[in-house]
Amino acid sequence: MKNSFLTGSPFRTHRATRNVATCNRILLRLALLITMLFPGAWVPAQATKAAQPVHHVGPPKKRQTLDDRVAQLAKYLDLSEGQRSTLKDILVQNQQEILKMRGAPSPPEGLQMDRFRAIEDKTAERIRAMLSEEQRKKYDPLGARNSNSAVQDVSVEDWLKQTTPR
Repeated sequence: MKNSFLTGSPFRTHRATRNVATCNRILLRLALLITMLFPGAWVPAQATKAAQPVHHVGPPKKRQTLDDRVAQLAKYLDLSEGQRSTLKDILVQNQQEILKMRGAPSPPEGLQMDRFRAIEDKTAERIRAMLSEEQRKKYDPLGARNSNSAVQDVSVEDWLKQTTPR
C-alpha cells in the first residue's frame, strides 16, 4: 500500500488542481502570444468583412474628355458653333502646354504651380476674349482663387492666435 493515506485526501486533489491551473495559464499565455504574432489568424471570415468600410458609390466616374468640357461650357454659356470651335482650339492648346510642362524637368517646388497657374490664367483670358459681354459675366473660372487670395496671406501664427481659446 503505497501512499494509501493520500489517495482520497485533499493533498492529492490540491496537487491535481494546481497542475490544471498551471496548464490553463500556459495555454492562455500561448493563445495570447499567437494572437499577438498573427493578429489576423484568429479572426473569422465574417468579422473581417464587417470590419471593412462599405462604399456603395456606383461605377467609377470616367475622366472628363476635352469634348465633354467643350459641351459643358457651351451649354452653360450658350455658345455658338463658331465659339465652340474656338473654345476647343483654346482647350487643346492648353492641354498641350500642360503636357509639355509635365514633360520638362521638375523646377523648384513653387515654380511648377506658378507655371500651371500662368497657363490656366492665359487660357482663361483667351476664352474671355472670345465671349460676349453677357457670357463673360457667367464665365469666371478664377473667381474662387482670387477671392481666397486674402486668406492665403494669413500666417500659421495668425491662424493659431485666432483659433486658440483665450
